[in-house]
Amino acid sequence: MTHRPLMSVLLGLVALYLTIYHLFLYTPPPDMEETVIKVQGRVYKKEETKKSSKIYIKSISPYSGEKILIYNQEKTNIKIGELLSCTAKVSSFDGARNPGAFDQKKYYERQGIYRRGLVETVEDVSGKESSLKEALYQFRRSWKEKLVSTLGEEQGNILAGIILGEKGEMNEEIKEAYRLSGIGHILAISGIHISILGIGFYKIIRRATGSFGVAAIAGILVLLLYILMVGWGISIFRAFIMYLFRVGAEVVGRKYDLATALVVAGSIILFYQPMCLFDGGFWLSHLAVVGIGLFSMSLSGFSISLILIGPCLYFFYEIPVYSFFLNLMIVPLMSLLLFFGLIGSIAAGVAWIPCKLIISFYTWVSEFSLQLPMARLILGRPPLYLILSYYGILLLIFFFVKKRKGVVLLGVYFLFILLVGTKFYEPEFQVTMVDVGQGDGIFIREKFGGNIFIDGGSSTEEKVGQYQMEPFLKYKGVRSLDYVLISHGDSDHYSGILEMIQRKKSSIPIRNLVLPAGYREDESLLMLAEEGGKAGIKILEMGEGDRIQIRNLILTCWAPAQDKTGKSSNEDSMVLSLNYKEFSMLFTGDLEGPNELLVGKKVKGNYDVLKVAHHGSKNGTSADFLKNVKPKVALISAGVRNTYGHPHKEVIERLKETGCEIYSTKESGAVTIFIKNKDYPFRFYISKHLKYNKGYEKYN
Repeated sequence: MTHRPLMSVLLGLVALYLTIYHLFLYTPPPDMEETVIKVQGRVYKKEETKKSSKIYIKSISPYSGEKILIYNQEKTNIKIGELLSCTAKVSSFDGARNPGAFDQKKYYERQGIYRRGLVETVEDVSGKESSLKEALYQFRRSWKEKLVSTLGEEQGNILAGIILGEKGEMNEEIKEAYRLSGIGHILAISGIHISILGIGFYKIIRRATGSFGVAAIAGILVLLLYILMVGWGISIFRAFIMYLFRVGAEVVGRKYDLATALVVAGSIILFYQPMCLFDGGFWLSHLAVVGIGLFSMSLSGFSISLILIGPCLYFFYEIPVYSFFLNLMIVPLMSLLLFFGLIGSIAAGVAWIPCKLIISFYTWVSEFSLQLPMARLILGRPPLYLILSYYGILLLIFFFVKKRKGVVLLGVYFLFILLVGTKFYEPEFQVTMVDVGQGDGIFIREKFGGNIFIDGGSSTEEKVGQYQMEPFLKYKGVRSLDYVLISHGDSDHYSGILEMIQRKKSSIPIRNLVLPAGYREDESLLMLAEEGGKAGIKILEMGEGDRIQIRNLILTCWAPAQDKTGKSSNEDSMVLSLNYKEFSMLFTGDLEGPNELLVGKKVKGNYDVLKVAHHGSKNGTSADFLKNVKPKVALISAGVRNTYGHPHKEVIERLKETGCEIYSTKESGAVTIFIKNKDYPFRFYISKHLKYNKGYEKYN
């Protein structure tokens, strides 16, 4: 550090600035409900698909100076630089309502965008377009169309993603295979692209002209045009700054210092956009370079794997086990793919043949790797202190261990994975009511026993399994579900589970699917059983008197009986009681009608927690039923702004009359009940996910 004064000063200034910014300066606008208003602003960026377009504007009114993302469902010829006036439904972005879920609100906050609008009518488009930006945008679109028309829909969109960052219309299954196998980075414009294009072009011009200065200026101009076309991402900006340092060092005859260049690039990014401190892409991009710098290039792949384990687990909750070996093949081929892709785009001809072969290889190797044993190591998000301790040990080894450094580092790497995998830091027992919108989804974990999911579906959330349930399970480090129980045949209780079954290759495996007694009489449940059977899942039937036991966890079924008496699927819902040591909980599905009274007499007792039936519908959870079960806490799963008005006022009043506390996903997002390790005297805790409801409450 003493030999790098610029680096030392910048690190100190950045640390001071970030502390002041996040403690005192950062004040995002308050959340706003959806409001129809007139918006006027200048377009600075746009993205188009076949069906709709996203338009990014810098607002003139009513939110002067703010950036707003405008969704326009009807494609219109609005150009970058023009002034857009429209009537739109404007609101804040949605935050993540479950642990592990994608946080749209934070994602756009990092870009300085706090509001979104859905266009109702475009009133006026005026002013002068930004000719350079619009020309580059149109060039990018025409380039993509050429790739698709030449290589076909599938491979053309893949190459468009690799060269242009245009992956919006790429095949979703292939995109997911790339991501899960650990080669998804090739679809994002990153340091690899800048290194190959920038350094390659610089060397060509230098050899042709013999001038370092001419080559440097030409290389910078070409890169700037390319970056203006594809957009300024974090990794692109980092790579561009480092490129300037490298070329500049050659021009002035000085030695290129990777560490200083990296710190300068990171400092500029954080000064310009301090919220990038919480961005996974920022850490992956910068730490990958740290990994390369710590070792010789021959060990760079190994060191990158060591270094990137922290952000991989913290932001994505899993490690693609074979990614190191895949990238040994994938990355060297990137220069060839970019070269032939550029040649083919300019002159066409046989240059497309190697492009097709390389893309076919990429797709094959990503899909093949996911079929290998232990292809994905899902470990969940470790506590931050554990990640920081890991990096502290790596630094100590790097500076003080002289011999057999690689062996020691590898040992620390596997020790860290072992510690994370044992989940020693988690509570001994937990139940989470996952926010699935208008539907039900309950996760149960006995720390040393197994993982259980009760129901899992939604009538309001598209792909609830992929975007809500699976990220939550990965966040928790769940590698498989031992039992999935479905209370009845309404889709808002099983649609997400059906998704997971159909996405077997990339989802969380299910070992046993448990359906209510007499499920063969229900077409939906029968279909679910057939899909489960095709996926190799064991299908079990559970009726009155049956139970599942995992160590200290006991699930007992109280309904339905084999001879169903209900007049509807709701009345014949599977009713379960859960007992874990002194803790008790009752799950009621959508139970209502005469069967509710019958079941209430069977389950009579004092329950710590009741999962309220039918999302809080007034047709269930009667006063007589509550007298029988006497809950301390009531959990209600209902969607925000659901059209049914759940939970109904009458149910809330009945629950309050019993004296129990009420928690709802509608208000709190996911709600977790947990028991701490060896907590005596016995008590359980409840935490709410949404930021403004954080913290937990104790119950003796």
